[in-house]
Amino acid sequence: MPLLKISSAARYALSAASYLALRPRGERARLDRIAASHGLSPSFLAKIIRCLAKRRIVVSRRGRGGGHVLARPSGKIALSEIVAAVEPPRQKFRKCLLEVRSCGTGAPCILHDLAVASEKKLWKALEQTTLASYARNQ
Repeated sequence: MPLLKISSAARYALSAASYLALRPRGERARLDRIAASHGLSPSFLAKIIRCLAKRRIVVSRRGRGGGHVLARPSGKIALSEIVAAVEPPRQKFRKCLLEVRSCGTGAPCILHDLAVASEKKLWKALEQTTLASYARNQ
């Protein structure tokens, strides 16, 4: 059972961005093709793509010749940018790993410090990993 994990939205975003990163630079991809290639829900993926476009990670164009393309080279996009585009702001008070209460609000659980340190390490790894290297290793 994974204690620290990313959301479905973040997984979809990473999958879609990875698909775009592996295409020739500037070649647009249709939403239905991206969804089919990774077995993703097209309607949920459309919401994810909109979030990525708002953060200027993806450029989308409608109509004939439209589709989606990365806004900049995949080597210039950190995985943390992609996750941050679709995740709600990181909450200071999260559900406790051991109990049904907020941790860190006075009496943290015994695993609180470890969980916070692990989350920081994971985030640092996402900041240091480019979409290009992630896509190559899929």
